[in-house]
Amino acid sequence: MKLLLLIIIGFFQTLYAEDLQILDGNSFEGSIKAKGIIGFISVKGTLSFINGNLNWIVGEEIDSAPYKITKKNGTFHFTSNVINNDGDVVNWSGHYDGNTVTHVEAVWIREKGDFIHDLLLPNKVTLLFSPN
Repeated sequence: MKLLLLIIIGFFQTLYAEDLQILDGNSFEGSIKAKGIIGFISVKGTLSFINGNLNWIVGEEIDSAPYKITKKNGTFHFTSNVINNDGDVVNWSGHYDGNTVTHVEAVWIREKGDFIHDLLLPNKVTLLFSPN
């Protein structure tokens, strides 16, 4: 009985571990823009999930950090807290349905010090990613 229980537990742990890696190796080309009135300009880039890291790639720049994934009601939800080269924090979250990402938000918590951004943007900007 004990052996059967260990086999069943091992089976479900293996299934769960595979679920946690379902995004790894996927990339999504698209664009990101600020939510609301300040979202008049979008930036094209690639959102990828490689070796346990979420990567936001625009041209030669890459922002990267480990991501976490959970599964609820058949939908995968991912989160990642990226600290970019300027010291700004970008909190990513979204869903993955097995084919594409949806409901992807990046909440940018800005550090002061960039005159143009300080003049035009609030300290916290919600960005929306749309895959192509």
